[in-house]
Amino acid sequence: MSYYLDFFNIYVMGNIQILLGFYFLVRFLKKKVKCLHFILFAAAGFAITSMIPSGSIIEFVVYVSLLVTGGIFICHEDRESVILYAALTAEIMQLSYGMINSLLTILYPWMFSFDQKWSGIVFMVSGNLASCFLAVFCNYIVLRYFSVYETTKKKYVLPVLIPIVMIFFMEQYISSVIYGNVNISDGNGAAWYKNHIQLFIIQFLGMVSLFCIMFAYKKLLENFHLSTELSLLEQQEHSLNQYVEEVKARYEKTKSFRHDIKNHI
Repeated sequence: MSYYLDFFNIYVMGNIQILLGFYFLVRFLKKKVKCLHFILFAAAGFAITSMIPSGSIIEFVVYVSLLVTGGIFICHEDRESVILYAALTAEIMQLSYGMINSLLTILYPWMFSFDQKWSGIVFMVSGNLASCFLAVFCNYIVLRYFSVYETTKKKYVLPVLIPIVMIFFMEQYISSVIYGNVNISDGNGAAWYKNHIQLFIIQFLGMVSLFCIMFAYKKLLENFHLSTELSLLEQQEHSLNQYVEEVKARYEKTKSFRHDIKNHI
């Protein structure tokens, strides 16, 4: 049984996670990619991430790097847009798995009255599936309501990218602080249970913060478009005023010329 569970977690869910990240990156970039590219990306991504410890900062950096590489060489998109949406996609995936794991850990003690083996299997499988569904839902929300794609301006990358990266590092730091001093084997189960609730709330707030960041980014791009259109309209207005003045000057010259001709005749 353990062999099948390891196969499911490592091979099935690992590839699904990699494919979901690349799929939404392609959607964010408004590109069309062949199925062969998805297969090649999943194979390369799984081969690389399988050699890295799960849940580490290095895994997050490598996963983002894989998405950036795929976005640049497969989608043929500029680096600024790819880096921004790769970090966003990876962080949504990270927070989704963290929230579901914290929630299941909170609920797991209630399953002590059932068979430990089968309840553990059910929790593990349902946790992986729920994490994927939550990641899909959150990515869809960002894509549907908070995403306005264009070739990202370089001056807008850092103000949006830095908070996304900081959310990840703060989550990692808080997680290490919360669990670093608590050991459930020492009879401190109440604190361990409470810490999972705190971590779930922090991860939930992190997800909400991502939505707020993308909402601000959307408004920033809309303001940029409006300022650009306003500048163009002002230029057009200036050109039309010049044209009207030139037409008036020519009309006055023509009127004067007709008056002179009439007097001459």
